Amino acid sequence: MRKHLLSFFSALACIFLVPSTGLSQQLGDFDLSFGTNGYGMAPFASSGLFFAAIGSKDEIFVANRVYQGSISYMTIVKFKANGQWDTSFGTNGQAQLGPWQTGYELHAIEGSADGGLFLSGVTTADDYFLTKMLPDGSQDSTFATNGFAIFTPNSGPWTFPFRILERPDGKVLLGADSADGHLILQFNADGTRDTGFGQNGVVWFSDPSGSYQGADMALQNDGKVVVVGEFIPSSGHVNGGFAVRFNSDGSQDTNFGVYNYRIMANINDVKFRRVGVLDKGDILVGGLHTRGMTSSNPEEYNPIFCRITSAGLTDFTYGDSGVAVFKTYPQPYDTVIALIDQAIGSDGAAFSLWFQEPYFPIYTTRYPDHHFVGKFSPDGMGDATFGNQGNNTDGVALLSTRSTLVDSMAFPKMGVQSNGKVILAGRMGTGIIVVRLENTVVTSAPDPSSPSRLTGFPNPIHPGDLLNIPSSAAASSHRFALYNSQGQSVQEWNVRRGPTETFQLLMPDDLPPGVYFLQEQGTNGRTGMRVVVQ
Repeated sequence: MRKHLLSFFSALACIFLVPSTGLSQQLGDFDLSFGTNGYGMAPFASSGLFFAAIGSKDEIFVANRVYQGSISYMTIVKFKANGQWDTSFGTNGQAQLGPWQTGYELHAIEGSADGGLFLSGVTTADDYFLTKMLPDGSQDSTFATNGFAIFTPNSGPWTFPFRILERPDGKVLLGADSADGHLILQFNADGTRDTGFGQNGVVWFSDPSGSYQGADMALQNDGKVVVVGEFIPSSGHVNGGFAVRFNSDGSQDTNFGVYNYRIMANINDVKFRRVGVLDKGDILVGGLHTRGMTSSNPEEYNPIFCRITSAGLTDFTYGDSGVAVFKTYPQPYDTVIALIDQAIGSDGAAFSLWFQEPYFPIYTTRYPDHHFVGKFSPDGMGDATFGNQGNNTDGVALLSTRSTLVDSMAFPKMGVQSNGKVILAGRMGTGIIVVRLENTVVTSAPDPSSPSRLTGFPNPIHPGDLLNIPSSAAASSHRFALYNSQGQSVQEWNVRRGPTETFQLLMPDDLPPGVYFLQEQGTNGRTGMRVVVQ
C-alpha cells in the first residue's frame, strides 16, 4: 500500500468510556448529548481497512472490507446525526456488499445527496469500481451495469481511487492514482461514463517527472475541481504539495497560479492530504510538514494548513505568512508524530487529528501515548477556546485526558458536521465507535481573514476589563464594534487615544464568555481581530 494509505489502518486495542461528572463542557470536550452518554456504538467486523464519511443529512457511514479465506465482502453501518446507531439500515443495522470469490478492495466512500452512499475501490484485476447504496442500505441495481461501474486504467498494480465527489446535478467524480499517471473520472447519475468530460469521461494529469500522488479533491461552486496531493522529485525525497484545478468540462484551468502544480516554497517537505473550497472561493489545503530523522531526534510530522486564493496564489494573510502549523513536538523533539486525519469546516475552521508517542524512553513520564485534535480558526490562528493542551499554540485538545475517554485509543477518521461539531470514528473491540467534540461555527460575523488585522491585549479577556489596542495597529478612525459568533453587534465604542498611545475599550460587565470579532471602521478601510472572552 502507498504510505498515505497507512493512516486508515485501525490500531485500536480497547477504549474505555467514563461518564463525565461535575465538569462543564467546553469546546474540544466530548459532546455528552451525542449517542448514549456521549458516544455511538455498533457491532462491526474486527479486521481490515475501514473508512468513514458524513452524509448530506449529517449521518455517519462507516464501511470496511473483510476477508474470510478466499471470500471478501464489505460491511457498512450507519449512525444518525445524533449518534444513534440506525438499526433500520440494511439488515439489523448492517448492510453488506458481496461476497466475491475474487476480492474487491475498498478505498473511498462518500455520502450521496439522497441519503445513500457511494463506494469505490479496485478489483483483483486492478480495475476501478464505483457503486451506490440506497438510503435503506440496499445496493442500487440500476446504477451502471448490475450496480457497478467499472473502469480499466491499464496500469498494473498500485492503482486505486482516493476521493468521490457528487455534483449538484447528480454526476459523480472519481479521483484516482495509477502507475501511469493520475486521473479524474466523471460518471452520469445513472453510472454511465460522461463522455463530455475530458476525453471520453477521463482526465489524465501528471507533471514532467510523473511524480504526483493525489490525495483529495474539492468541488467549487462554479463546477471547477481542485486536486491536491504530494509532489516527489526524481530523487524520491518529498519536497512539496501540489494543487491543480480543472474546469467543469475537464480541461485544465491554466489561469490557476503560475504553474500547473503548486509547491509551497516557504514550507519545506510538505505533503498535502486534504482540501476544501471556502465560500469566497479561496482554497484551504491541509497536510503535514516533515523533517527527516537524525541520530539525535526522530522524524517530525507537523500538521499544517495553507490557504490559496481563487487565482492559485498563496494567501499570505492566513496564519503565519500563509501557513498555519501545529507544533506537535515538545522540546527536545522527543516524540514520534503520526498525522491520522484532517477535516475542514464550512466556516473555514481547520482540524487535525494526530497521534503522539515517546521516542526516547527517558521521556515516557512526560508524554505517554496520546491523541490530539487541534483547531485553527478561519484566520489560521490557533483557536484558544478549543481544548487546553496547546504545544506552542492554542487550540489543541488532548483526548485521552478530556474526562470521558481514557486509555488506549486510535481514531483513524474524522469529519465535521454542518453544525461545526467534530466527528471521530474508531474501533472498540469487535465494534465501531463514534464520538463528537463540542465546537461552534461562525456563520455571519465579519471576515477575520481581512488583509489587515488589529492586535490587542489582554486576549483572552474578562468582562469589565480594558482591551488595549496599540494605535499603530489601528486606522485613523476611532469607531470600534464587537460582534458575537452569530454576526450580531453587541457593543460599539467611539474612543480617543490614551496617554500611552493606545485605544482602550471597556468590555461590558455582562458579556457572556465566548469568541467575538472586534472590527474597526476607519478611513483606511476595515481591520479586525478575534477576541476571546472568558
